[in-house]
Amino acid sequence: GGRFESDSTEGRGVQGLANANSGVTYGGLFQSDSTSGRGVFGLATAATGTTYGGRFESLSTDGRGVYGYAVSASGTNYGVRGLTNSPDGYGVYSVGDMGASGTKPFRIDHPDDPENKYLLHYSTESPEVINFYRGTVVLNGAGEAVVQLPAYFAKINKTPSYQLTAVGAPMLMLHVAEEIDEAVLSAGATAGPGVAAPACSFRIAGGVSGGEVSWEVKALRNDLWVQNRAMSVEVEKQGLEKGTYQHPEFYGQPAEMGMNYDATRAERGLHDRPDTERPAPSHTLGKALTP
Repeated sequence: GGRFESDSTEGRGVQGLANANSGVTYGGLFQSDSTSGRGVFGLATAATGTTYGGRFESLSTDGRGVYGYAVSASGTNYGVRGLTNSPDGYGVYSVGDMGASGTKPFRIDHPDDPENKYLLHYSTESPEVINFYRGTVVLNGAGEAVVQLPAYFAKINKTPSYQLTAVGAPMLMLHVAEEIDEAVLSAGATAGPGVAAPACSFRIAGGVSGGEVSWEVKALRNDLWVQNRAMSVEVEKQGLEKGTYQHPEFYGQPAEMGMNYDATRAERGLHDRPDTERPAPSHTLGKALTP
């Protein structure tokens, strides 16, 4: 359909610019009608370095660096899909907070029928940013045990809470006899890189000799990221999102009230319509046709 090259170390293979500040404009438009096609394919061939197959930026206070939209109202489609072959890599990684208006599941092939089913488990929700730690411990002859927490615990946690469950038989007097020392947590919060944080532990008592106890500690996350950012719960909508809905249909509102409503797509008859109902494009710029 088109081939563009630049051999310059600071060149551009293609550069498109739409200067108008109104109207349905495109810096570049690429389209493929093939059932196996790509509207745009970016490839960075260098085997080292911080390279990008594609890079997209927005300077607007209400902008989107990338906006992915799977139009069809049926099928298992993806607005954005990321993939990595490295076991240490990330299919999708956010430098900053991640958000979702829906649920946040992990999805794996179902262990009982991996060819035909998925198994989904869902993240828990909370108005607090919480880390949790769990385990089991066997009590000593006095019906006690000391639980040691990870060496980094004091550097990233505060305000812990505890839960104990006797395993195998009731232990009516089971309790936390000594909590994690608040002074230790305070010292850990200010310990810099390379400075060992004080060890954190708590003591269980009131059990039976040789008894098994399941324990869980929940704590508020307190690493540097959280310390330097406000973890808001109720927030006012700002900018163009003010006066709109994430899902207007849930509130009996028209699509035009949606925060992601794209009037320019609606003008072209493309908004919220399945691919099979799209009108034929009125241009062929950059269009790759199926054989």
